[in-house]
Amino acid sequence: MDDYASIPYRLSTSGSVALWYYAPGPWYNFNSVFDNSVNDNHYECWIDSGGALCFRPAGNEWPQRAATGLGNGINRWYHIVGTWDTLSSNMVLYVNGVERSRAVNTNGVAWPLAGTHFYIGGGNAGNTPARGAASELQIFDTPLSASRVTEIFNEKRARQGGLIAYVPFDGTAVDVAGGNAVVLGGSPSYVKTQGGFYKGLSCGTLETNISDNASISNVLGSTVGTIALWYYARPWYNDQTVFDNLVNSEYWECWIYDTGVLTSRVKNDKSIGGDVRYDLDNLRGPNSWYHIA
Repeated sequence: MDDYASIPYRLSTSGSVALWYYAPGPWYNFNSVFDNSVNDNHYECWIDSGGALCFRPAGNEWPQRAATGLGNGINRWYHIVGTWDTLSSNMVLYVNGVERSRAVNTNGVAWPLAGTHFYIGGGNAGNTPARGAASELQIFDTPLSASRVTEIFNEKRARQGGLIAYVPFDGTAVDVAGGNAVVLGGSPSYVKTQGGFYKGLSCGTLETNISDNASISNVLGSTVGTIALWYYARPWYNDQTVFDNLVNSEYWECWIYDTGVLTSRVKNDKSIGGDVRYDLDNLRGPNSWYHIA
């Protein structure tokens, strides 16, 4: 985003804000995740030039903030939750379902009331606009417990019908849903995809790719399941392997023939159904993106 979204809502005296936020690099001062109309330093969350994610219900004469370092973690999604509790004077910052920092208002003066509008992306004129993407914003009128924050973080997995692994390949190879090990082989690179904002993993060309790949552990084994991904299909050849499996070269695999026929199978055994096929030349042909499941 390089604009902002304005919500005509006054945050409660105690509450929580939760959202998914994609933070591209490089870090700068200041990537405004959210802020408020009452003051550019109140009810805000931002990332600074050192990669520190910060949250506070109030600034100025209230110097306390909750903060955690994102390190070199650019070009990836984070689930961010900020909570504030007027009764206990606590502010807490959660990232990806885990408490990362907390602070206490020691001023002896309650935090100010929030303004009439809440902004995603730096809507207060005193703040620097955001550069990123926001999704699934939730605002609560109570400070969420640690267990509830974890539930919300895991809801994406539950809503998507048993999601056990999600690897966006957004500059890193990390399973953000299940925490399964992801290992890159060869020398794949990250390239801009689909409009140039997001990134994807590129495994070279037919002539240059000797061993470029990405592997993920412990995700198969269920008697039913689904594998889904976006895939950019280069010019047809035999056999363009989309995915396969360690146990056998002809198990759990998907590939494209030199005729453009996309094929997938669990096992090379016609007695259990063989494979399923579709001719991609009936759609957009080679050099195109396809969502394959």
